[in-house]
Amino acid sequence: MKLVLLASTALLAGCICPPPLVIKEPVEVKVPVPVACLDAPLPKPEWELDKPAPAGMFGKTTAVLRELEQRRNYEREMEAAIQACIKK
Repeated sequence: MKLVLLASTALLAGCICPPPLVIKEPVEVKVPVPVACLDAPLPKPEWELDKPAPAGMFGKTTAVLRELEQRRNYEREMEAAIQACIKK
C-alpha cells in the first residue's frame, strides 16, 4: 500500500511541473565593448593595385576585387576606431 501511495505521489508531482521553456528563435543582443582610443593612426595596408599588375584581364580584375575588399576592411577598422573615440 505504501508503494502504491509513493508511486502515485511521484506521478502527480511530475504532472505539476510547468513545461520547460524552449527558445524557438535566436535573439541578437548587442553588447557595447570598451575600446581605448588609438595613440597613432592605423597603418595603411599595402594596396593590391600598388603592386605590379599581373598580365591579362583576369589578373587585373582579380587585383581590383582584392583591393576593394582590402579597402572595405580598412574602412571598417577606421570607423570602429573613430566611433570608440567619439563615444567617450
